[in-house]
Amino acid sequence: MSGGHFDYNQYRIEDVAREIEEIIEKNPYDYSPEILEKLKEASWTIHQAAEMAQRIDWFFSGDDGEESFVERWQNEVRRYWNEISDLS
Repeated sequence: MSGGHFDYNQYRIEDVAREIEEIIEKNPYDYSPEILEKLKEASWTIHQAAEMAQRIDWFFSGDDGEESFVERWQNEVRRYWNEISDLS
């Protein structure tokens, strides 16, 4: 797959999520458990956004047709929504 519609910026989004995870792991500023939980939530959401951007990028770039876009969305992106929905 080539993608490229978003100039591969979805990978920069993913980098943000990873950097947050590194900060959580090292906790150099001795953040409270409440702050760490918020950072974990943010990282998870940013990962989700990067995955959504990837799927849309491939669709807009013509790498995925409508059928494969919907299938990938259900299998790769929708799982996030299902996980959140299960928490409600």
